[in-house]
Amino acid sequence: MKKLNRYRASYFLAQRCTAIQSDLRSLAQKRNFPGLLQAVINHLRVLHANREFVTINAYINHLSRAYDRGNGCVRYLIENLFVRSLGFLKKNSTPAEWIVLYNHLPLAFVHVYEQQLREEPLK
Repeated sequence: MKKLNRYRASYFLAQRCTAIQSDLRSLAQKRNFPGLLQAVINHLRVLHANREFVTINAYINHLSRAYDRGNGCVRYLIENLFVRSLGFLKKNSTPAEWIVLYNHLPLAFVHVYEQQLREEPLK
């Protein structure tokens, strides 16, 4: 199976994230994968504000599939845009909500998230 490049990963996510599909397709046509990821992250924030955790988990699973099938560039961008945004979800969730979200994270994202926490400089 061919690895997903940024262009193919953009369309892969645009097909699956139906609530913001028109925005994602527009970004995919412009070959703006980082912009597309940011649009998904912004939508996750809206879903989080509305406490739609089932939908959040579905979007995270779509991102996970793109990450697993993606080439190095796709993986790097997802790690540095999406996985870093998990801090926002943790900060704005109750402990019980965060536990539910964290327990539904794909293992690859858990490893990257924990690695990023270990590497974070002291403030």
